[in-house]
Amino acid sequence: MKKESIDVEKGFTLIELMIVVAVIGVLSVIAIPTYADYVTRTQVLEAVAISAPIRKAQEEFFMEHGKWPIGCSSPGYVGLAPSYCCYSCYRGRYLIGMHGSASPTIWGFRGGVIIAYFGNNASKNIYDKSMAFIAEDNGGSISWKCKPYPDPGAGPIDEKYLPKECS
Repeated sequence: MKKESIDVEKGFTLIELMIVVAVIGVLSVIAIPTYADYVTRTQVLEAVAISAPIRKAQEEFFMEHGKWPIGCSSPGYVGLAPSYCCYSCYRGRYLIGMHGSASPTIWGFRGGVIIAYFGNNASKNIYDKSMAFIAEDNGGSISWKCKPYPDPGAGPIDEKYLPKECS
């Protein structure tokens, strides 16, 4: 006696497929904004890297003279190369420029502040916004804090994008 085999096709039911699509949808709703924030934070790190020589020069000036350099045209900048206050000299892929603050800032002191402006290919979260590096004298050592800078022409960067390295 011969057995007849019945070919049964197996596949997914409509409900199973709908559940998979719903799970993928929920994951994408969570993942896409998180990824966009990660990309933005990475772009902000460019300002940290590009500002390093300016911060170093300001630290050295402060240690030597006991005050912060306050501007390219002022005598306070003696010994620093003019390029350290050149706005467009410090550009990057996402950064359109940065400069040392020569006038009293919103923090109430002159110098020791570097303001960075984002543009070019920056993400929409930081495009046309600015941040500041603020020096703090810790009695012989200098630390730099990052803060949003509320420039009237460029809005402040959101604090969640500021790097942890200088907070």
